[in-house]
Amino acid sequence: MMLMRESMTAAAKKTRFVLLLVALAGALIVPLAGCTDADDTPTPGQTGNTASKKPNIEFAATAFYNCMFDAGLPVELTPNSEGILAIVKFTGDHTILIRGAEGGYFIPSSKFSYEMTEEMRQTMDDFFASSEPGLMIDGEDYTGVYGRCLRDSGYDETDAFGSVQMDPVRVTRQVEANDAWAACARRNDWPEIYDSSESDSQEFGDWPVILIPLSITPSQLRQLLSACPNFDPAKQGEIDQWWRDHPTATSFPETYIPDPNIDFRLPVVGEKHAGPTPVEFEDLDLGVIAQLFEILYETQTQYWDQQRLQQGFGI
Repeated sequence: MMLMRESMTAAAKKTRFVLLLVALAGALIVPLAGCTDADDTPTPGQTGNTASKKPNIEFAATAFYNCMFDAGLPVELTPNSEGILAIVKFTGDHTILIRGAEGGYFIPSSKFSYEMTEEMRQTMDDFFASSEPGLMIDGEDYTGVYGRCLRDSGYDETDAFGSVQMDPVRVTRQVEANDAWAACARRNDWPEIYDSSESDSQEFGDWPVILIPLSITPSQLRQLLSACPNFDPAKQGEIDQWWRDHPTATSFPETYIPDPNIDFRLPVVGEKHAGPTPVEFEDLDLGVIAQLFEILYETQTQYWDQQRLQQGFGI
């Protein structure tokens, strides 16, 4: 099994902007509830009883994949952490906007510019204003086929991913790294940046995170990161070399402490990290927020760009 490493490229971390757009859109994260027939035989897309759950999820995923693939959309069918062929994901380098049963999210292509034009911002606002299933790929609307494929297959992304448990040791180390950074932030005039905590559920969705208030300005964020860096290129270089020296390793060295996991406090009603005074949607500037994300991962971006240049891949 491939190890999920804490160190991610800046490009990968930028997908956290996905979560921001989910929040701004106010998309309802409501799983579809299935029901069984009278004889307890599950129909496509329904969970049925425990004994039939695994093949049922795979059946729904296959139906969803076939529907999307036959429509010419760039998708592939891959196994989840339990080895079930159940995850349908997009392939290629595309900018994708999705509204699904589990909420909305955004996948940027490598050519996507986070310096949003008014037209781009309006497109995103309009797209995420609805809670109905929707799909847009590279600016072209595929909502009709996406909605039909979801409906006909009964595909549920939450069920597809299955149960993913976190390594308690890695969680503890992440909390240590997070809390050390949060303490530094508080010493530098940000008392509202709190410690993270370990989740009882140990689900990956509850990975320990430090949340920065969206009230922070780009200049304030630069000043904070100067005083409390969130990425150490020297440490990253050492761990990269360690993996090269230990190609068969399945875990980090015992002494490894990850970089702090930092995000922004999103204005989601009822969300446990919303904070005492959540920001109103009308007060948000997506251009500024995109700039904040760029600043947050600026040092990582420079490091990984340099690595690609040294390896001859270019930027």
